[in-house]
Amino acid sequence: MRHFSNILILTKDSQIILQKRKNIPGIKNPGKIGFFGGRCEPNEDPLDCAVRELHEETEILIDKSQLEYYSDFFVSAKKYPAQKTDGMGHVFILKNIDPRDINVKEEGECLVLFDPDKNQLEDFDICDNVRDILKQYL
Repeated sequence: MRHFSNILILTKDSQIILQKRKNIPGIKNPGKIGFFGGRCEPNEDPLDCAVRELHEETEILIDKSQLEYYSDFFVSAKKYPAQKTDGMGHVFILKNIDPRDINVKEEGECLVLFDPDKNQLEDFDICDNVRDILKQYL
């Protein structure tokens, strides 16, 4: 089973920083809004994966002690059509990040700030699994 890590990034005032994914061929969930993160390399720990993916996708370099474990979730290829195989997701929280410090890289088009005090889940085209995690988080 493949494993992947996602990072739920929070600003100092607890807004959630997400990314709109580019709408290009070959990318998962093109044009949708999602977390930063990605697939774990063979034998890579999910926490190390989260640190690596965060740096690759945002140029933010952190120590893994800055990440707080949030949850694991099973991703069924039947439930989430963008997934070709079943997998296990690992979600970590990174707090007190200034959005101006994030440089969206290759897979991302732009940042999206999500205000948890407003019911915005239906206002955005969010990846299905990310929507489910945000519902749990909120």
